[in-house]
Amino acid sequence: MKKSQLAWDERDGARMLTLAQAVQDGPWTLPASVRSEAAQQEARGHALTTRDLAAVDRKLNEARDLLAASVHEHDMPLRNMSTSARVGWIAERLTALGLDPTTR
Repeated sequence: MKKSQLAWDERDGARMLTLAQAVQDGPWTLPASVRSEAAQQEARGHALTTRDLAAVDRKLNEARDLLAASVHEHDMPLRNMSTSARVGWIAERLTALGLDPTTR
């Protein structure tokens, strides 16, 4: 992921796309939060290189779904939050990904 993020900083869309896909396609099991970030990076890579809006939308939707799924994983600090605090926390994370938390 770090290399993909560095490629984003350099606006190297092809490298970013390839690295983000490699993160998702590897033989490892990653937390949903990491897979969400990789899907977002892939969406950016598509936007910079292929300009395939369907692929961008598909990967952003996947990122949103994975981020929502990550709420159920142990790496998210939601266990002791109220429902309204959880909703706010998730909305902040979606916004940080460049996603609109009010749309599907």
